[in-house]
Amino acid sequence: MLHSSSDVIVDYLRFRGQPFHISRLDKISRSRFRNTHLRNSLLASTSTRSSRILPYESESAFKMAHQADATRMLDDRGYKGTLIRGQNPLLLFEKPVRDRITESYYWKEQCFGLNAATLCDRAVEMTFIGGTYGVSQKPTPFLCLAFKLLQLTPEKDIIMFYLQQEDFKYLRALAMFYIRLAWEPKEIYQTLEPYLSDYRKLKRRIREGFTLSFVDQFADELLTKDRVCATTLWKIPPRVQLEDMDVLEPRVSALGEEIEDLDNDEVDGEVDAVEDDDEVEEVTNGNAGHERGERSDGD
Repeated sequence: MLHSSSDVIVDYLRFRGQPFHISRLDKISRSRFRNTHLRNSLLASTSTRSSRILPYESESAFKMAHQADATRMLDDRGYKGTLIRGQNPLLLFEKPVRDRITESYYWKEQCFGLNAATLCDRAVEMTFIGGTYGVSQKPTPFLCLAFKLLQLTPEKDIIMFYLQQEDFKYLRALAMFYIRLAWEPKEIYQTLEPYLSDYRKLKRRIREGFTLSFVDQFADELLTKDRVCATTLWKIPPRVQLEDMDVLEPRVSALGEEIEDLDNDEVDGEVDAVEDDDEVEEVTNGNAGHERGERSDGD
């Protein structure tokens, strides 16, 4: 039986609460890992905390992850999983989008039985981001995996592991999208703002075709827009408001002193323009007085 490249995270989940050593990790990964970059990243992340394992929410949530159909989780009467802001996480997507996702081929075929570990394999295979496309508005794999993450509601350690993978920009974009949906405003700003300096290209699927985007542009859209990737995002307070409430520290721009120099240049330009206007007005007034004097002498 073939194993996926991130089966070791499954072992994290299964051996929750027990010591986990690098020797055991290496023994498991030697025969199971397909992707060398992800293996090296995972080994590096566990070398500093070899005795700690990534936690999972609950046994009920773990069983929920293996259901092929999401209709049971969409039924609030029988839902006992994790809540996000007091509601079922799947309800963060609109009903038409939910219906298109659960009826799509990708959801039924590729998202069956995924958990926080095996979802990595699907995410690193993505080649574009986006919401829905085509005349029938089919959901993209990006949107299906985001919906699956809401079904799983993994802990923040796992999402941060996704986010910190430098080699997989689409896995990072997926984690950023989930953070904007599920986390609180303070955590959203503090987590997403550092990636405003990530200028790598992203391929984006739109209704008619594809377009070019960037990681920093995607992060900015998540922080400033109300609708991204065919999903209406819950409204978060503006950053200025959180700064006034002392929830966030004022953001230091990466441009640093260059912005101050630009502001000073603009102020100096405005002062020079005002002085020039005053000089023009004085000259105009002087000419007008001289003309009146000449007219009076002529009379």
